Amino acid sequence: MTIATPNPSSAGRCTSVSDRRSDRPAHRRKPAAGRFVGAITWAVFFLTCSVATTQSLDRVLAVVSGQVILASDVRAFLELGLFAVDTSDPEARESAALSLLIDRRLALDEVERYGPVRPSAARVEENLAAVRAGFADEAAFMRLLAAVGLDLDDLRQMLSDNARLEAYLADRFGASVRLAGPRPAPVADWLAGLARRADIARFDR
Repeated sequence: MTIATPNPSSAGRCTSVSDRRSDRPAHRRKPAAGRFVGAITWAVFFLTCSVATTQSLDRVLAVVSGQVILASDVRAFLELGLFAVDTSDPEARESAALSLLIDRRLALDEVERYGPVRPSAARVEENLAAVRAGFADEAAFMRLLAAVGLDLDDLRQMLSDNARLEAYLADRFGASVRLAGPRPAPVADWLAGLARRADIARFDR
C-alpha cells in the first residue's frame, strides 16, 4: 500500500484518504523508512484535524472579568437541569442560560471575597444524586458529561459552588434566592451593580 504525504496547499482541511489517491505506479514501493515517515505524517495530520474539529464544536460565548464561558458550559447547565429556562426556542434558551451563567460568575466572584463555609460532602452528593435522577440511566448521564467535557469531580465542584452561592444569597438577603428563579428587587439591583463594575463581553449576539 502506498501512503501519500499531505499536500501543503490543503492545510486547514481534513480530507479523507480516498480523496487523496497516490499517482505512484503500483509496482514501485516506498522504502520502509519512507513508509514509516509517511505513516507518522498522516497520524499527526489526522490528530490535528481531530483536535481542530473538536475545538470547532465549542466556542466562547462570553468573558466575565477574564473568566471564559463556553457554549459547552451553557449546554451543561441546561441539560443537567442546573438552570430552568422557560422557552423552547433554541437561541432564546441559550441566550437566557448565558445571562444566568454571567450572573452566576459575577456572584461567585463576590462570594469568594467573603468565603462562606463550603457545603458538606453529604450535601453535594445529595445534589449529585438529584441530577443523576433526571436521566434514564447511568449511561445516559455519563454520555452527557463526556459530551460537555465534564467528569464527576467537575460536576461536584459546580454543585458545591451553587450551594455556596445559595447560602451567601440567603445570608445576605434573608431568603432562599436562586439566580434562575424570581429575583427580589434587592437581588436584581445587587447583580446589576456587580455587572456595572465588571468587564463583560458577550459574543452570542
